[in-house]
Amino acid sequence: MRERSSTRVVWMALVLGGLGFAALPAAAKKPAKPIVADQAMERLFDGAQPAIRECALSHAIYKGATAVELQAMMMISRDGSVFSALVTAKLSPSERAPSPTPLQECVSVALRKMKFPASNDTFRKLLRNWKFATG
Repeated sequence: MRERSSTRVVWMALVLGGLGFAALPAAAKKPAKPIVADQAMERLFDGAQPAIRECALSHAIYKGATAVELQAMMMISRDGSVFSALVTAKLSPSERAPSPTPLQECVSVALRKMKFPASNDTFRKLLRNWKFATG
């Protein structure tokens, strides 16, 4: 009987101990690095702004669009070169606006010329939006 009782105590300790561990909070995951607006990157985009504006003017505004919204998703490689640049354009009014394809290609070429600071990350993703409109 004594052996059975000690087995029961061990079993209860394991069950209760297991419940105790389950009630403990899980180990906190390492928080993601916050995205900080880097002044050097902002200066790079400021330097590309005239080329992007010229693309919007020559491929959209001068051809009938009154507003242009550009969205760019760029992948930057470890050495700071632009690996990919996906640009989407929304032109308004849609009935008078030309095809957005030449505008998207023009902005993509302007973005691919940019050179970013090197990083330890294999790839970095950058998202940018621009809006241009006539008065």
